[in-house]
Amino acid sequence: MEIGIIGYPRSGKTTLFTALTGGKGARVGRGRLPVTVGTTSLPDPRLHPLAAVFGPKRITPAEVRYYDFSPDERAPKVSLVGGEALNVLQEVDCLLAVVRAFDHPSIPPPPWGVDPQREVAEVEAELALADLAVAERRAQRLEQALKGAKPHERPLLAEEGGVWEKVLGALREGRPVRDLPLEEGEKRLLASFHLLTAKPLLVVVNVNETDLARAAAIAEALSASPGKRRRVMALCAPLERDLALMEPQEAQAFRRSLGLPPEGVGQVARATIDLLDLVTFFTGNQEEVRAWLVPRGTPAVKAAGRIHSDMERGFIRAEVIPWDRLVASGGMAEARRQGLLRPEGKGYVVQEGDVLHILFSG
Repeated sequence: MEIGIIGYPRSGKTTLFTALTGGKGARVGRGRLPVTVGTTSLPDPRLHPLAAVFGPKRITPAEVRYYDFSPDERAPKVSLVGGEALNVLQEVDCLLAVVRAFDHPSIPPPPWGVDPQREVAEVEAELALADLAVAERRAQRLEQALKGAKPHERPLLAEEGGVWEKVLGALREGRPVRDLPLEEGEKRLLASFHLLTAKPLLVVVNVNETDLARAAAIAEALSASPGKRRRVMALCAPLERDLALMEPQEAQAFRRSLGLPPEGVGQVARATIDLLDLVTFFTGNQEEVRAWLVPRGTPAVKAAGRIHSDMERGFIRAEVIPWDRLVASGGMAEARRQGLLRPEGKGYVVQEGDVLHILFSG
């Protein structure tokens, strides 16, 4: 799962990035918009009971990769999606926009002041403008292609042109593509263009530590506007960064003293999983117990491909059991003896918490 973090200067996005990655990001980009990449594991309480069953050498949780961009503040207009940033953001699974709701005497506010509602609108508008440029170019090319098209080519070109007209109409009205009622075929057509407003959007409101008691109300006020695959949450990024850099036991004790949720910034990843509508399945043997994330509705053969492409190509069947039934049975051999392992074919839809044993021809 890959998440692109965007936000205007001094919104606290890099502070949140540090909190999410435990300060383990690495700068990989050059130029006017360098990018810092950090990967973090998703804690999952189901992994340790499964490890007790398999006795593996290692436990591998699912991972999240975050990308943090540093906009050029010297530019006439600070851009969230300019240059290298656009190329990376088009490839991520979800966008995370950090907006400012804190005031600080030594940190100048943006031109519109400390106004998270306005800042969210600015972010959405900039994403829409980037998509509008893509949509207009594609519509123009289709129009030109239609002029010289052969009769049998015209229906497909006209059909695609109709989809882009929908997209252009929505963007010009200020509506993101994610809110359009598109058919599956239309979604597949647009998927290769990686439109930014088609991606799920998680808005994280960065509040003062003194406003933590009001965090839920602040987030709810920004959640009032309807929208699909869009969620708002509020937290104090500097506090979360400081806690993330502490020893885990010390951080949990501090959280309890402040009345903060125990999962901390883990709630950011969980919210992203919900937005993307992902499910977790597990694999296990004496070498490794591992968690995998796949979109809800993924068939077993595609889940096998997530593990290794050879498994997808040579897929024979999957042996499936819910993780808790496996733990209760004491192991795969006993689960098989009790008839708890279900043989499933390519089309079986993987469910949350499934343990899969893939049989394939190599």
